[in-house]
Parts: sequence; structure tokens; C-alpha cells
Amino acid sequence: MDDRELVALLLSGDASAAETLVLRHRFVVMRALRRFRTLTRADVEDLFQDVFTRLFVNDCAALAAWHGPADLAAYIRRIASNVALDHLRSRRRQPETDPLEESDEIASDVDDPETIALLNQLRRMMLQAIQQLAPPYAEVVQAVDLEDLTYAQVAERLGVTRNNLGVRLHNARKALARVIADRYPALLAYLRDAT
Repeated sequence: MDDRELVALLLSGDASAAETLVLRHRFVVMRALRRFRTLTRADVEDLFQDVFTRLFVNDCAALAAWHGPADLAAYIRRIASNVALDHLRSRRRQPETDPLEESDEIASDVDDPETIALLNQLRRMMLQAIQQLAPPYAEVVQAVDLEDLTYAQVAERLGVTRNNLGVRLHNARKALARVIADRYPALLAYLRDAT
């Protein structure tokens, strides 16, 4: 039985077809999840279940969206990658400490209290501006510009090519410049004076 027939059985309500699909594509899902080196073994096990749950919920809506001539393994691999990326993004959105609370970091080598207050206020504005970006843009700006990771490290973290990362970072910085220009005129003025 090929994948098209298997999916047709699933969509008609055949519960045994679900077990066959899991057995047939379990290694595809495991390989896709193991590409993400920052996932723990427990993460992989949980996400493995999440991938198949996503395929089977709502009367197998995700499988119904699959177009038969395309390779089902590639379709499932993409879903597994998206599940892993969603998990990693949600984990990054829940920092151990609030970045807005860490106001001393930028001004630790400055003695003047007024300068310290100004720099901390500007830093808070910058962090708030970054948080207003769409999640894919915010995470790439944070990783490259705040965490100072290399393009290779960020590309691996996000599961994209370095070229794709470069395009995303360029677009993210343009979006950030628009947010700053629209909502943070004091930060914009400071950045203009600093250049």
C-alpha cells in the first residue's frame, strides 16, 4: 500500500492506518527532530508525539492538506521541523530573567549617574522595540545583535541556511528601524547622534 492509499484510509476513519503511518514514518520524524542539537532526549520524545498528534487531530486535517503527488515523507519532515522550531521559539520567549530588568549591564563602566540612567533608558527602549517585531525577526536580531552569535550558530539554531539568515536579518533590521522611527524618537535621535 502506498502513502496515498494509506492517507485515504486514515481520512475514511480506519484507525489501524494510523499505526501503519507511525511505523512507516517514525524514522523520518526522529531524524528531523535530531537535527536540532539543542533539543534534549526528553524534548525529542515529547515532540515525536506532538508531530503525530498534529497529523491526526481535527480528523487528520494536516494529512488532508497533503497533496498526493508530493512526497509524504518530505511533508512529515517539514511538520516535524516546524514542531521543533515552535518548541525552541517558545522556550526562548520564556527567559530565565527578564532582559528589561538587567539595566546595569550596558552602563557598568560609566561613572556619571545621569549617563547611566540615559543609557539604561535607551537600552530598555531598544529591547521594547525588538519585542514589537514579528517573532522570526525578533529572534534573529536578538541572536545576532544582542547575543553576538555568529551567522553559522544562528542559522543552525533556526534551521535555516546562512543566506536565508542574512536576508531575514536584513529585513528584521529594516523593520526594527521603522519601529524605532515610529515609536521611539528619543532612541532614534540618540542613534543618529552616535553615528
